[in-house]
Amino acid sequence: MEEIKSSYHKNYLPSYPGSFEDIIKDKILLHPWVSFKLFSEKFLKDAKKDWERGRKLLERDWKSISELCSKLGELYVDQDNWDSEDAQLVEEVVNMDYQSVAWFFALLKDIVGENNSQKVYFDKIIWYLNHLWRLSENHTIIIKKEISDILHEWENK
Repeated sequence: MEEIKSSYHKNYLPSYPGSFEDIIKDKILLHPWVSFKLFSEKFLKDAKKDWERGRKLLERDWKSISELCSKLGELYVDQDNWDSEDAQLVEEVVNMDYQSVAWFFALLKDIVGENNSQKVYFDKIIWYLNHLWRLSENHTIIIKKEISDILHEWENK
């Protein structure tokens, strides 16, 4: 029987080898305004997906994280010199599992969190990411059981 994967999410960035710390220093800090703007947009996009799926609580948390990232972006100067690699990095970060995204933002807070308002935004983002995990945990368990039941029925045919 095939192994049932709990999620398509992962805890690494496929296109970016190296430590998260290096990625933050070499990529995120290169264009912080753009990075937080892109994070905000990606989280808002995920909120809309959850709204369409009827997952109102998840949608609410994604929107809150989006707003917090937008506020973090406002602390930096607008930059014009960025490229599509910034968007790809953000996409890959947000597509990791919730714990890995929370860990990434905790590391980002340690590296970037220069003042108290930044730290407060990061703490709230991390709280929401952990809350998202708790909310979606039951959903993931239900999906795993449904897949297991289908595979079991298929094997018994």
